[in-house]
Amino acid sequence: MNQRNFYAGIFAFIMIFILSCKPNVENEIKNYAMNVETVTKKIARYPQFKAILEKFLADAKAKWDAGNAISGGEEKAKALKAVNEMFIDNPVARGLGSYEGHIDNVRKLQKELAAVNDRQYAYTISRALVDGDRAVAEARDIVFKSVPKDEADGAEIIKNANGVLISKEGDLNRLKKAVTPKTETPAPVKKK
Repeated sequence: MNQRNFYAGIFAFIMIFILSCKPNVENEIKNYAMNVETVTKKIARYPQFKAILEKFLADAKAKWDAGNAISGGEEKAKALKAVNEMFIDNPVARGLGSYEGHIDNVRKLQKELAAVNDRQYAYTISRALVDGDRAVAEARDIVFKSVPKDEADGAEIIKNANGVLISKEGDLNRLKKAVTPKTETPAPVKKK
């Protein structure tokens, strides 16, 4: 009987989740405004991608206007959701977001390693911090000194920059694991 209630609860939770995920016009309007704002900030931050991102925004706006002209609530919401999904699928906008995240991860790992106070690893950590700075500089050079011809070229440029950062994240993570003291868990005490 308990198991049946458990599965009924899971089923109810899943149904509520599915029904709440149904697109509605108000949420799609809010999402669209946030998506446009995000891409606009990327245009300001990455001027070499301006033409690509402005073309994308113009395409998205045209589809948004067409979707907004639909009078049926559910059909309109689906059309507007499809436009918002374009922002997720755009390789340049998505790639630039990923690029920023990888830079943040490298910086976070560098900060964590800099806090390690172990003379045994001091030289290795200092070299890793310098290598992290070089990787970030190399990735920035790839992104900022390249002028993409089209969306595919822009995506490839960002992919190359992300590759440099991902590689360095892996190196820094491995070093962090090596220098972080391992805490041993005490063996469980057996009761007599």
